[in-house]
Amino acid sequence: MPTLRSWLNIALRLGSPATLIIIGMLTIAGCVYIPVPEHPRTAHGADVREVLGAEGTDKPIRPGVANRDVVLRLLGEPDDRTEHDLGFAYHLTAIAGHRFGFCVADDETERTGRRYFAYPATDRVPYFLLLRFDHQGVLRQYQLKRGDAETWRELLIEVGNEDRVRG
Repeated sequence: MPTLRSWLNIALRLGSPATLIIIGMLTIAGCVYIPVPEHPRTAHGADVREVLGAEGTDKPIRPGVANRDVVLRLLGEPDDRTEHDLGFAYHLTAIAGHRFGFCVADDETERTGRRYFAYPATDRVPYFLLLRFDHQGVLRQYQLKRGDAETWRELLIEVGNEDRVRG
């Protein structure tokens, strides 16, 4: 009958080569990238897919049905808003995939275009949600776009200009 010590010796003898094989495969393969479905979330962690929908759906935030109070309750305070609250903007983040191994990726912290080596890393992508309300506070339109919030700030400024003209 094998003892505990003999089982440990067998496990160590098999574990070391298996570990070296895995490290060797990652070294040869370079980087293993696993894409995942993107689920945009607010800074408060709310998944917008669960609450945001087109007309005719049963989602609580949809044009012609939802008002500002419902949006604030479900998504939290917006990151940006117009002067008279005709427009709300949310900066969202989604996980796009995971990298394992010896990977080269963009330096997102300094935005200098430098490269660095990262081994378990998560790729995050920015989204931007713009909500437009009428003067009664009812949602009239929304736009959910992938991209940096700076590129969509102009849309919010446009809504803000309409807000100042009409308000």
